[in-house]
Amino acid sequence: MELPGEMKKRKRGKAGGVRKRLNARKFKPYLPSIITGNVQSLNNKMDELHSCMSYTREFKHISMMSYTETWLNGTIPDSCVDINGFTLIRGDRDPELSQKQKGGGVCLYVNEQWCHPNHVTLKHYSCSTNAEILAVGLRPYYLPREFSHVIHLTVYVPNRNVATPAANELCTIIQDLEIAHPNAFMVIDGDFNHCSLKRNNTNYYQHVQCPTRDAAILDLCYSNVKGAYTAKPITKLERSDHDMILLQPAYRPIVQRQKPKLLTVKQWSPAAIEDLQASLDLTDWDVFIDASEDIDELTQTITDYVNFCVDCTVPDKQIKVYPNNKPWITKEVKKIINKKKKIFGQNNRDELRAVQKELDRAIKKGKDLYKCKIDSHFTGNNMKEVWAGIRLMSCYMKDNRSTDKLPNTSREYANELNVFYNRFDHLDFSHEIGELREMLSMQSYPEQFLTVTAHEVRVEFSKLGVSKAAGPDGLLPRVLKLCSNQLCNIFAVIFNMSFNTQTVPTLWKRSCIIPIPKKNSIACMNDLRPVALTSVAMKTCERLVLRHLKPMVDQFLDPMQFAYRSNRSTEDAILYSLESLYSHLEHTTLGNSVRILFFDFSSAFNTIQPHILANKLLEMNVQCDFINWILNYLTNRPQYVSIRSSGCNSDVIFSNTGAPQGTVLAPFLFTLYTADARSSAESCSLVKFADDTALIGLMTKDDDTQYIEQISDFEKYCESNFLVLNVNKTKEMVIDFRKCGAIPSPVRIKAHDVERVDHYTYLGVVLDNSLSWHSHVDATLKKLNSRMHCLRKMKTFQIDERILTMFYTSTICGVWKYNLISWGGNARKEDQNRIDSLIRQAGRIIGNSQPSYSSCYIHLLQQKLDKILKDADHPLHRQFQNAVIPQSGRMRLPTAKTNRHLFSFVPQCIRIHNQNYNR
Repeated sequence: MELPGEMKKRKRGKAGGVRKRLNARKFKPYLPSIITGNVQSLNNKMDELHSCMSYTREFKHISMMSYTETWLNGTIPDSCVDINGFTLIRGDRDPELSQKQKGGGVCLYVNEQWCHPNHVTLKHYSCSTNAEILAVGLRPYYLPREFSHVIHLTVYVPNRNVATPAANELCTIIQDLEIAHPNAFMVIDGDFNHCSLKRNNTNYYQHVQCPTRDAAILDLCYSNVKGAYTAKPITKLERSDHDMILLQPAYRPIVQRQKPKLLTVKQWSPAAIEDLQASLDLTDWDVFIDASEDIDELTQTITDYVNFCVDCTVPDKQIKVYPNNKPWITKEVKKIINKKKKIFGQNNRDELRAVQKELDRAIKKGKDLYKCKIDSHFTGNNMKEVWAGIRLMSCYMKDNRSTDKLPNTSREYANELNVFYNRFDHLDFSHEIGELREMLSMQSYPEQFLTVTAHEVRVEFSKLGVSKAAGPDGLLPRVLKLCSNQLCNIFAVIFNMSFNTQTVPTLWKRSCIIPIPKKNSIACMNDLRPVALTSVAMKTCERLVLRHLKPMVDQFLDPMQFAYRSNRSTEDAILYSLESLYSHLEHTTLGNSVRILFFDFSSAFNTIQPHILANKLLEMNVQCDFINWILNYLTNRPQYVSIRSSGCNSDVIFSNTGAPQGTVLAPFLFTLYTADARSSAESCSLVKFADDTALIGLMTKDDDTQYIEQISDFEKYCESNFLVLNVNKTKEMVIDFRKCGAIPSPVRIKAHDVERVDHYTYLGVVLDNSLSWHSHVDATLKKLNSRMHCLRKMKTFQIDERILTMFYTSTICGVWKYNLISWGGNARKEDQNRIDSLIRQAGRIIGNSQPSYSSCYIHLLQQKLDKILKDADHPLHRQFQNAVIPQSGRMRLPTAKTNRHLFSFVPQCIRIHNQNYNR
């Protein structure tokens, strides 16, 4: 029976088996399979190697073989070490450069069935006393679309004593290759002899975990893709003392990891926007106001009507989004790719080469067109589209978080998560809240505590970001922004009605919680971060309330609370903390040391008790109507959990504890809630930035009595205010530079010992117990290496130099300059040079030099000094004011016995001030 033409006959039996399919792919791995090892004279082991190639599957199907200590030289021809079907690239030791006459040498064998010999290119070879490095570029027959080609480096470090200079030399070569080939898959293997790239290139991942010589791991493999390989030892060659390592690809292409998505989007054309604005202009809002019985009904009706107008005037469109699909991959490019696949099956190399050139031209043309589009957006000051293009070109800030990693996507699991996120609402304070409301109603004023105008609402709506997500009410911020003139009046009415009745609409208190994984493996519910979506209109109302509330309570805020205060930032909190440390540690002969306890709260904002907060606001002389509105805002809040991957929602539960996550008022209400948590001891400071709290104890002669008392008082304070301390994440650090200092006993909280650490990340800065800042620079460079890769990828598009500069300033320069004034003066010269090296790399990529480390540091010091001198309430203002020499205008340098104090913030600022004054 003849089958229809559109149906393809399926192969059966031996021709359709699993082994047949695997054999068809053996020379098309997603990444090259590699055998690497130290052979100690390759020429003497060729017989065994030929036998392995004939009878061992691992060798027969391998993509590349990388060997070190080949001991090859000019007297041994290629014919002696050739292997049929493999291309050989040698890097013999140079006696003059290495200062050694014998030994050494590296080589690489490339399987011709995986990569044609014409597509193997020598990129670099160097031989020195530190290392022998061979870099080869390869363009195999098959490679995932995310990689342009493969660059393989074979490395041999002859001596562990030269590990550091060898690492520096290797990293310089790697950086040059990355600049020239930012899209390449980089793999580096060989005998590293205790040399590590961890400090220099932290964006490379090491894959060998098994011993390679006895119990030591000397042969390593690095790549720029996490989880690219799994390594296993195989039999060594003859008398070599190193085991061979088989590196098997474990990488899956992006196309296989992500499925195409069918999305429904709104088409916001100028005509659709005009129709929407016209329909809202013609609306008689008084009809809704007269027909509504209360604020809840009015809010629900207005929201439904606005959403109905959007559905009627703005058309929907369904689009299919493919993973790893870029805008410059057009239909023409896809046709050529399919043509290339077809020719590849015909085994016609000449025609395949011609099609490859055609494909390269098509992709280059697509990239040029896209680059011109981004340049035009930059010229037209359309920065949103510019940054969208930057993210696509550089893969910057790619969101890898996915709810597909959830262990369960059922409705039952969503209900369990909802109960877990509301676990702090287990106490019933309804009686206390009822009495408080009754008392507040008796003391309320006849006039409304806050009135907003339509103009104020219009201004706030115009500031909304159109790309933000809508809340549970479905009201898009784009609609509020584009139709601010049409909607400001009716929403001003709702806001004023809410303030007048001291009632927040239930629809606006509703929260939709999206669980987002914090890590790759989810062991418990606490590994899922609750991201709450709330009404965009309510956030606008909160901003108007916050603007009125902050001046009322500003005088009652804790001076050591650095959040939500003008001219205060994380810089000020860290500078104040460090200044007290440096000045106290000057006198180690007196037995001075420092103990810092970093408190960690469990879901800090979710533990606020509304009736306790209301009583504290009464003590701050806040109007009773205002407090009543906040009390209503914090109680009877409906919330539910939504699992987007399965589309299921949990049941709605009501919460009466905590401030709603993701809102504008929640962080500020927490600062008011904890404003009375202060240190009563002179030797202890409780430094706060929102919920980040640190107790700094200045010890003299190991006397920690006041320090322990303050910890006990703070623990009691947390219990009385229902704040939950997470003892597992609370850490203590001891800074003691005395040679024979006594080790203090551990701190106990809730009958548990607090873990003592050598370093801790506080407000984005890594502090260590030696105040050396080396750990902070390491962590900073780890972030910057991946962003430098993004900058290199953008350079391949030949994008405008101004856009590259903008990307560098925003995403790279801003990272290493963060809190630079607090640690920049005391950083090691080596660490400063590492940052300067990165700045020079960025300058070469961009095409113009960028400001150096020292120039930025001095500029930031001058800026901060000017702000502190103008702010009389700043904690460090008095210190500078007292240093001023009368009648001269200069400042007196504080007495410093140690370099760490001499090069800290205050002495450096005084030094700069005096230099500028002399000029």
